[in-house]
Amino acid sequence: MPGTYWLKVTDDHNCSGKDSITIYQKDDCLTGFFIPSAFTPDGNGRNDYYKPFIGGNVVEYQFTVYNRWGQVVFTTKDQYKGWDGTYAGVPQDSNVFVWVCVYRLEGEAIRKESGTVALIR
Repeated sequence: MPGTYWLKVTDDHNCSGKDSITIYQKDDCLTGFFIPSAFTPDGNGRNDYYKPFIGGNVVEYQFTVYNRWGQVVFTTKDQYKGWDGTYAGVPQDSNVFVWVCVYRLEGEAIRKESGTVALIR
């Protein structure tokens, strides 16, 4: 919430200090569709899941990943879930996969994005 916030601290010796910070309203929030071109699901806690970032109020969403034979290896309607690089519980080898994302932002038409991702082991 925008505004000025103050903090005053006093220690055990009755010594005190104070400071403030002003938070401004940001009117130009990040919007759009962003997705990496590769990911490394190696369990190190970084880049282990593959999913797009969509800025805006998403009201409809489906993200699907296909292998080179056209089999669905991952699909979700939850924009916060990503693909972990497995299919039927089996880790997939390094390869290129195809993805399709269909989504709709509040007040806008349905959009469809697609591309490829390199899974790197």
